[in-house]
Amino acid sequence: MKYILIILISLFISLPSFANPSDKGIICECIKCFDSNEKKKGYYFTQDTVTESSFKLKKDTIIVLNSYAEYSTSITHIKWMWYLVYSLDRKTLILERSGQDTLSTFQCEAFVSDIYKKAINKIKSEYQKEHNLKLKNNKI
Repeated sequence: MKYILIILISLFISLPSFANPSDKGIICECIKCFDSNEKKKGYYFTQDTVTESSFKLKKDTIIVLNSYAEYSTSITHIKWMWYLVYSLDRKTLILERSGQDTLSTFQCEAFVSDIYKKAINKIKSEYQKEHNLKLKNNKI
C-alpha cells in the first residue's frame, strides 16, 4: 500500500499543471476595441514567450503576422508588453490591452497546442472568404 501511494504521488507531481500557460493558446474576440479591424487575435504561450497572431490583408490575401514578447505570471493574471500593456485574467480569460489613452477588451477561449493552430488557420480562412466575397464583382 505504501508503494502504491508513493507511485500515485509521484505521478501527480509529474503531471503538468492545467493552469500553466506553457504550450497553450488563446483565441480572443473583441468586446470593446480601439481599432475596429481587430475582431479576433491569437496568443500562444511557450515557456518564456507569448506569440501574438494577428490577421492582416496584403494584396487581397489574408496573412498571419506574429509578434513576440516575454510574459510574467501571477496567481490572477498573465501580463506582457508589446508596444501596449496586456493583462489576461486567468479565471475569466478577459484580456485587457491598454496604451496611452486607449483600452481594448477581448473575451478569450483557451486551447491546447494542436487545436489552437487549427483554430488560427480556420479564422484565417474565414477572413479570406469574407474578403473574396467583397472582391466578387470586381473586373480586375
